[in-house]
Amino acid sequence: MFQTNRFSNRLALILLLIVLTIAAGLRFYNINWDNGIFAHPDERSTVAFYAPTIHWPADSTSPLDKRNSRLNPFWNVDSQERRSYTYGHFPLYTLVLAANFLNDLTPLTSSLPFELPPEWIQFLATAQSGHGYAQIGRFLAALADLFTVYLIFLLARRLYGIWGGLLAAAFSAFTVLQIQLAHFFAVDPISAAFTMLAIYGAVLLYDRQSIGSAIITGVGIALAVASKFSALPIIFAPIVAGFLAVRRHQNVENTSRSSTAQSEVDSSLIVHHSSLKRNRIIGLVILSLALSFVIFAITSPFVLLDFENFKRAVIDEQGNMVSGVADFPFTRQYRNTTAYWYFIEQQLRWGMGWPLGLLGLAGTLWAMFKTIRGKAQTGEILALLWIILYFGPTGLFLAKFMRYMVPVVPLFSLFAAGLIIALLQYKQKSNEQLTINNEQLTINNEQLTINNEQSSPSAPLHPRSSAPLHPRSPAPLHPRSPAPLHPRSPAPLLPRSPAPLLPCSPAPLPPRSPAPLPEKLTKIAAAALAAIVLTASAIWSLAFVNGVYGSDHTWVIFARWVYANVPDGSCIAYEHWDDRMPSDIPEPGGHPGAHQYYQPILPMYDEDTQQKYELLRDTLMGCDYVALATNRLWRTIPNLQERYPMSTRYYQALFSGELGFEQVYSAQTPPRLGPFVFDDQPADESFTVYDHPKPILFKKTRHLATAEWDALLGNAW
Repeated sequence: MFQTNRFSNRLALILLLIVLTIAAGLRFYNINWDNGIFAHPDERSTVAFYAPTIHWPADSTSPLDKRNSRLNPFWNVDSQERRSYTYGHFPLYTLVLAANFLNDLTPLTSSLPFELPPEWIQFLATAQSGHGYAQIGRFLAALADLFTVYLIFLLARRLYGIWGGLLAAAFSAFTVLQIQLAHFFAVDPISAAFTMLAIYGAVLLYDRQSIGSAIITGVGIALAVASKFSALPIIFAPIVAGFLAVRRHQNVENTSRSSTAQSEVDSSLIVHHSSLKRNRIIGLVILSLALSFVIFAITSPFVLLDFENFKRAVIDEQGNMVSGVADFPFTRQYRNTTAYWYFIEQQLRWGMGWPLGLLGLAGTLWAMFKTIRGKAQTGEILALLWIILYFGPTGLFLAKFMRYMVPVVPLFSLFAAGLIIALLQYKQKSNEQLTINNEQLTINNEQLTINNEQSSPSAPLHPRSSAPLHPRSPAPLHPRSPAPLHPRSPAPLLPRSPAPLLPCSPAPLPPRSPAPLPEKLTKIAAAALAAIVLTASAIWSLAFVNGVYGSDHTWVIFARWVYANVPDGSCIAYEHWDDRMPSDIPEPGGHPGAHQYYQPILPMYDEDTQQKYELLRDTLMGCDYVALATNRLWRTIPNLQERYPMSTRYYQALFSGELGFEQVYSAQTPPRLGPFVFDDQPADESFTVYDHPKPILFKKTRHLATAEWDALLGNAW
């Protein structure tokens, strides 16, 4: 048995390393996927605008001076103006420190006994450039999400055993949303990783009630909130874990009191022990919260020192944006979308893929059902608590960017694995229950003598000298420590009520009750379901990485075609609130200025008016091409026809050719793997427009007179 367990542990370790290696490969693959064009706007603002301004003051200025310290992301020291930085300090500081460290290594490369590749030396030398910040930031985001996969393994292992942990980690490793966000320097994966750490620490706090578990929880809370303020509800994890731990101890105490006759001294000792235990748990909860505040204050000092600007940028402006109070163009695509369901549908269909998404949803509902019945484990309760506290308000947001779900998506993988393990252990649980019944009968036989002795007032609290009724029966089991059902779960308490009088002869084993479903069929179905979901998730994630990150960015492909095929001096109109097309690319002649292109802007998000119509008409009458960088505007505006009747008609006429323009080129890099090609352009805008948008170029083939324009679009507002 010992050799079998050791072999299983080694096999599990090998499989875990394989899962983590695959997860790392999917996340670190081609982190320079956009060729330095900064296609993600949030990443662009951080690496090109904020990160270069953050450094330790060179003079005697106090680093904590909120108006003169260059460590304050909320304030521009040079212009003495506020800045709308909406994320946490911790990822920004970590990025700047890492870039400075790597840049400082550059002089050391010349003294090495071997020669580094020129690309490495160039990277170190440019680590503090926008391109360097972007690559370092993406590496940090990928590393954080790899940490999330490992934490999901640890959580699932405590709840569902080693194989449950491996399955949950594999599901998380193949989750496309996590893989995609690991390729941007966005703070969401970093905040999510430390949120998982806080949940894991809270589970340990409940189980172990140790200082180490309180420290882990405090660090997780602090860095999760220091990365993104929306993680603040995670502070309730240690509070609820402490409450559950106190309640568990009280149940043990009450059971102990009612199980045997006790003297006043015994009762007072139990009360004193209970008070010490309760105080220790409360102290650990306070320690975790106090430590989290201290770490948060160190890693995000200007949230406290410059609270006015923090409140204005994060709470007021960002709050108005996500709630829809502020009518920003980049959130208008979410007008008329359904609260909660839009988030869920996008994750089921794209973020996780239908097989894993549906299994994750079923697993989450299963965990909720267990909680309602009072059968859930503490880790499941804490995970559900975070989902409710986070997704409860977030699901009501107008802004429903898919990345907002990454703090809870790994827990769907956790519950997906839990449901599979529950189905696989269906037969095993029946056998375990049969064993427990057998042991219970033996204990009840032994309780015959114990109960008779306890009927006397002088009976000891824990009788130890009573011999078993049958010489060949197993050694008496201590009534407080039966073998637990799960090796990592707290030992279940056996009933302490007096056992019924039983005959001294061995009691017959109860007949095994028939299972609601054939156990063998259930086990086979669960294994098949796990294999199907895992295979489908692997195909979807590999297709996404291969198709999206295995090719040049579509804007780079598009720009190359334009520079090679559109005559110099041409007029190419593009839309506001989107990137200019063709974009600059790091190649000879790779910018519009080199080709003397004239590029007027089409203000399509402006309200439909006579002035907008005339500007649109006059611009396109004098232009040769129209370039659409993404589907941002042409898919959003037609969904708001009451607000944009003329603009909706414009897009219909543009795509149909009625405006005299014909589509001559578009670039696509859809997810693909062998014969499988997935058209994900219908997905949420934020899922496609950053790393694999579909730019389209229209060329004028017929000149329309003013009267024709008026007939098509005139008086349509």
